[in-house]
Amino acid sequence: NMAPYWDELQTIAASRDAQKKSYKSTKNWSTGNSTHFLGLVAEAAFSCYTGLDLNKSLSPSGDLGYDFIINGRTVDVKGTQYFNDPHLKQYPTPKVWVDYYFLVGIDIAQKRAKIFGYATREEIQNATMKDYGYGPQRVVECKDLHTMEEFDVL
Repeated sequence: NMAPYWDELQTIAASRDAQKKSYKSTKNWSTGNSTHFLGLVAEAAFSCYTGLDLNKSLSPSGDLGYDFIINGRTVDVKGTQYFNDPHLKQYPTPKVWVDYYFLVGIDIAQKRAKIFGYATREEIQNATMKDYGYGPQRVVECKDLHTMEEFDVL
């Protein structure tokens, strides 16, 4: 349940949107929602699950390519609004390759989020390429993700 955090996350996302209004990545064109908001909700869900602090700061140049560091390992949290058969997606040449990629589903209407699981760097690097209409991406299907119970880095 992300409802207790919703208003604060929307405020932070609006600030990030304003800061980067000329960037083409500020809006999810298929849904009209701010990518900053979707990313923040996904990261907040991960933060709630792990107890790690959520980065609420504004940075004109964006993050360093990862959202969390856990015991020296880097984590990137990806948000999706698809609850039926979601896919973990990564562009072929990211700013940096992280150790773990997590997929979090976001239900805007019910203000909730679900961590579907994760893939390792090697699994993402070896993933099948697919084009969803915005250029080729590396894709791991939900059924192929590791469960949170398997994540032993915490």
